[in-house]
Amino acid sequence: MVSQRLTVVRLMAAGEYYRFGRFGTKVSLSVFYFPVLTGEERERLEIKAYFRQKLTSDFSLSISPYYTYDSLPPLAGAEQEDWGWTTSVGWQF
Repeated sequence: MVSQRLTVVRLMAAGEYYRFGRFGTKVSLSVFYFPVLTGEERERLEIKAYFRQKLTSDFSLSISPYYTYDSLPPLAGAEQEDWGWTTSVGWQF
């Protein structure tokens, strides 16, 4: 038996800010809400953010936190929530 589910992005909000110049800044945030419309009742939420700051004209630092929630994870016993962040250092030449 094959189980099929239909997922539709029910809610999406996103924004971005960018400041130009030698010490430019970029900030963005996005929120996605996915309800499953067929099959078992399930909903997912994803939140992602991004922050980059130029420290000199060629050197930058970035931080990207994220959060996800799944009311019915695909594997039994799996966590419903996941969060963390990534960081990076960039050199542009």
